[in-house]
Amino acid sequence: MKDDGFWEDLDASAADLVRDTILGENVEKLAQALGKSPDLLYKAANPTTIQQLNLKQFLALLQKTKNYRALKRLSAACGFLLIPINTNTLEGLKALVKALEGMP
Repeated sequence: MKDDGFWEDLDASAADLVRDTILGENVEKLAQALGKSPDLLYKAANPTTIQQLNLKQFLALLQKTKNYRALKRLSAACGFLLIPINTNTLEGLKALVKALEGMP
């Protein structure tokens, strides 16, 4: 994954990270689990609003959803690979090979 303009519009990128994380989730239940309103999550996922999650809220969102696509995108924008380490060695190596195959 390459830098796709992530740093050019940080408001839009922050919204994209939230949207990627809540996509496919029951936002009402997720918001309740986080002690937030669904409206807050929807606004944070919309790049045209000024509502953003702070880092603590975003980390709680990642923890609740167990969806780490946002971390993968963020690490790629910073020039790093994100490889899961909580797998067995063979699965970790497969993830590394897959990540390297996607590199330019």
